[in-house]
Order: sequence, then C-alpha cells, then structure tokens
Amino acid sequence: MKLIRNKDVQEILQVSASKASSVIRELQAEMKEQGYLVIEGRIPEEYLRKRFMLEDEQEDTKGGKKK
Repeated sequence: MKLIRNKDVQEILQVSASKASSVIRELQAEMKEQGYLVIEGRIPEEYLRKRFMLEDEQEDTKGGKKK
C-alpha cells in the first residue's frame, strides 16, 4: 500500500494545495474513526481512490496511466 502526500493528491484530484490538505485531513479523520493509525500528511492512495470512486482510473502520480 502506497502512502501519498499533498502533491500526489493535488495531481490525482486536480485541486489546489489547500484543498488537497483538507481532503487528507478529512480522510484521515475517517480512518481514525475506523480504528486505523495514520501518519500526518499522508493517506493511502488506494483509500483516496476508493472514496473518490477513481478505482478504475489507476493513474500513476507521475502523470501517466497504469496498465
């Protein structure tokens, strides 16, 4: 499981740095409620994609599509 940072969230969701930070905080709060431990400023890429229904769009954080 890959943990991604603010910059990666910005690229995946095409949002600003402040919005990406907000998304990370919100998803971390959800994970804490579910009993998961979190690392500040990082979120599992798989969880982000699942919550935003991007599971079918496996775009790598370098800008290209994964096959």
